[in-house]
Amino acid sequence: MASSARLYDITVEKKYLDAATRARAYIRNHFINDNGLKTDWVFTYNQGKYIEALAVLYAKTKKTEYLDEAVMLRSKVIALPCLYLSQVSDNAYCSTGEDGIITEGQKQPAKKNDDARNFKGIYLRALAILYHRAPKNHGIRPLIKAYINVQVNALIDLSSRGDQYGVMWHGPMDEGYTHGQMTALDALAGYISVNYS
Repeated sequence: MASSARLYDITVEKKYLDAATRARAYIRNHFINDNGLKTDWVFTYNQGKYIEALAVLYAKTKKTEYLDEAVMLRSKVIALPCLYLSQVSDNAYCSTGEDGIITEGQKQPAKKNDDARNFKGIYLRALAILYHRAPKNHGIRPLIKAYINVQVNALIDLSSRGDQYGVMWHGPMDEGYTHGQMTALDALAGYISVNYS
């Protein structure tokens, strides 16, 4: 869906809008429950890519249903409690801890390059896209900015050493594995995007 939305954004060819619309219908009919979340394998990546696509479609079509759904889903993912996740999937991680820091991909050992380690960075990148595609006066913008800032502050304050970034944003700093650097780049890019552009 995100690829089709991006292609429509670039080319304005109706076939890409149609593909994105069909993908959205499929996702809504098969993977989204009454709470607005995927019913199994709940990860920030899945919801992030969906939010990204909705934000792009809203910006291009100005249909508020896309923006409304993206905003609703963003609030559900951020507030995702561990209890809910344990009920829907043994494979899912909690999205956000009580301190507001993303907990996904925090399981030890840090050296294991589990792909979930990178999901949180992709999610922040998607939120930055929603931030820029939402109207300038929309109430979601300051919330996204604050949320991204919390994540990056945690990354820098709790899980970094010089120019090395850790996998666990709650800390402590690990050995600065490549997968930690990769997700840090997404987080830092999102931070720069919402604070300086």
